Amino acid sequence: MSIAKIKKIKSGEVIVECVNKQDVEKLKTIVDTSQDLKSKEIIKGNPRIILQNIDKNLDKTNLIETICKNNRDLVESCGGMDQFHKQVKEKFRLGGRDKDKCVSVILDVTSEARKEFLKRRIISEWESVYAKDYISLVQCFKCYRFGHKSDKCKESTQICGKCGHTGHDFKNCKSNDTKCIVCARANEKGCKIDHVARDKKCPTMLKIKEKISKSIDYGQ
Repeated sequence: MSIAKIKKIKSGEVIVECVNKQDVEKLKTIVDTSQDLKSKEIIKGNPRIILQNIDKNLDKTNLIETICKNNRDLVESCGGMDQFHKQVKEKFRLGGRDKDKCVSVILDVTSEARKEFLKRRIISEWESVYAKDYISLVQCFKCYRFGHKSDKCKESTQICGKCGHTGHDFKNCKSNDTKCIVCARANEKGCKIDHVARDKKCPTMLKIKEKISKSIDYGQ
């Protein structure tokens, strides 16, 4: 039995990460036969992938059917049509304004289906696209915290995403300074703050995404 990682948490419980599902079952058997220990498996969520530049006129049903029709090898690698429909679900779409011809489609998939999507180009109608991993992280552009949007923000004061000061927004900032309020709040030693708070390469944001990714079942 191979153990990948062991971590003790504040409650006193211990999280044990195994290399594969077979080792998980072995460990559960050992623990459950003990009189002093109890086991509880942490169920991870499904991965999500994004398909970009998809014709917005293809609705949810037609998109899945089009993928099935034009990507027979993908469907077969997922175990056939019935299994494919069980393993692949459209979650939501990004874009789709009146002037947009295309949208980005987020699919909720199993770890097995994800691997097959990432191996190949996906033929939609006349276009083919690559699937990419997608991790959703909502950021508020009023307080620049994560987990909610500006219209749901409970803060009364606007914070600038460029200089980190209060009283004005990103667009109206006149300061020559650039200070990421996200990293400044994190206050981690050695963390650079000379970037805007909505920077896709923000170290604190990347750490949060990494934490989210650990709660997702990517398989082995």
